[in-house]
Order: sequence, then structure tokens, then C-alpha cells
Amino acid sequence: MNAFELILLSTSLAIDCFAVSCVIGVTQPQLERKYVWRFSFFFGLFQGLMPLAGWLLGESVVSIIGKVAPYIAFAILCFLGCRMILESVGKNNSSSENTDVRKMKNVLLLATATSIDALAVGFSLAMINEGILVPVAAIGATSFIVSLVSYRVARNVSNEKVGNYAGVLGGIVLVCIGLKILLF
Repeated sequence: MNAFELILLSTSLAIDCFAVSCVIGVTQPQLERKYVWRFSFFFGLFQGLMPLAGWLLGESVVSIIGKVAPYIAFAILCFLGCRMILESVGKNNSSSENTDVRKMKNVLLLATATSIDALAVGFSLAMINEGILVPVAAIGATSFIVSLVSYRVARNVSNEKVGNYAGVLGGIVLVCIGLKILLF
């Protein structure tokens, strides 16, 4: 794999991290730095580890998991997205509980949901006898940086008017990411 292909692969896998980090930035613009670094770290870690897992597991296990992985990611993202929409149109318009990355449970759910499609990438790399260490490092680092930067940009765009609709928009984004994973 040449450098250009590696950049394309890493960037394409980081797109889900970008979208979710933007949602977090708009809905939780005052998040403490340690939480931003933590969710960005876990997004990068999971994005890097999923291809490694796919590469190590091989054809038999990945073929089984690969068939249900889109449904798992879809279910998690739709659940979180619908919950976010319902909470936003309810009485309490504060930042949604389902993307509250101060809770480790939510960080792990979001990291898993945004990286599960990377499992198939690892399997594909194993099938073409491609090394895994450089892609894993590049994918993880790219996802970490993209998550960190997109949160910071999105929180600066956030204002009171945007914040009122951010929960609904964020929920729709999460559901759309789930649909993308399921259908493509």
C-alpha cells in the first residue's frame, strides 16, 4: 500500500469519527479538555484496533461477524440517535445524555459504533497479504486527530440558536451514519 492509498484509507475510516465529534462539539461545547482528549483517544484506539482484529481473526470468524457488523453498528447508532432526538424535543433541552462523553459507557458505545466497519478493512488487508502495523498506526492516529480537531471546530460554531436544534440534528446525523453503514 502506497502513501496515497494509506491516506485515503485512514481518512475514509475517520469520517464517522468526524461526524460524531462534530455532534459532540455542538451539543457539549463547554466539555472539559480531559473528556475531549479521552473520547478522541478512544475513537482513534478503536479505529486502529478494529482493522488489527479483522486481520488477526481471519476469514472464518470475520465472515460471520462481517455479516452482522453493519446491523450491530446500525442498531447502536439508531438507538443513540433516536434517544438524542427524543431528549432534545422533550422538556429538557440540555446536552443529550446519549452522547455525554463524560460517561465512559457512551464513549465506548460511540467508539465501537464508529469503528466496527474497520473490521472488514483489516480482513481485506489480510486477504491481499498487506502488512497491518503501518495501516493500524495511520488509521488510529488519523481518527484521533480528526476527532480532536472536529470537536474543537464544531464547539466554536456552536451558539444558543444552534444549540437548541443540535440534539435533533445530532440524532439525525447518528441515524444517517448508521444507515450508511447498513446500506453501503
